[in-house]
Formats: sequence, C-alpha cells, structure tokens
Amino acid sequence: AEQAQERATEIEATVEEVRSTADETIDQIETVDTRTDTAAASITDAVDDLDRIADSAVRTSENVDAVSETTQAYADDLDDIARNVIDAISQANEINERTESSAE
Repeated sequence: AEQAQERATEIEATVEEVRSTADETIDQIETVDTRTDTAAASITDAVDDLDRIADSAVRTSENVDAVSETTQAYADDLDDIARNVIDAISQANEINERTESSAE
C-alpha cells in the first residue's frame, strides 16, 4: 500500500507538472496568436498605405503628363511667335532697304 501511495504521489506530481507545462504552452500560444493578429493588422495597414501611395503615384504621373503637354503647347506657341517676329523683322528690313534704295 505504501508503494501504491508513493506511486500515486508520483503520478499526481507528474500530472501537475504536465498541467503546468500545458498552461504555460497555452499562454505562449495565446501570446503568439495575439502577436500574429497584431502583425496581420500591421501588414494590412501597410498594404493599404502602399495602395494609396500607388494611387497617388498614378495621379502624379497623370498630372506630370498634363503639365508636359501644356508646356509643349506653350513651347509650340512661342516657336510660332518667334517665327512671326523673325518674319516681321525680315519684312521690316526688306522695307527699310527698299525705302533707302528709293531715297538714293
């Protein structure tokens, strides 16, 4: 009976140790689960931020394209104006030469 009592005490100690280890393991699993949820939320937030950045980059690119087109249109207009000014100067010089030739 004494051996049975010792064996029962050993079994109870082993069971208590297993329960303690199981409780610690459950606590660790819950901690990992919480951290995983937090990490998943952070990743989702980061992906959302990256989506917003990508959308902004597309809008910026479209705006740059529009500014580029407007700048090119202004450059073309200035080129036309410069040609007209050069033509006007050439015509004025030609008239001036004819006027000077007639005056002589």
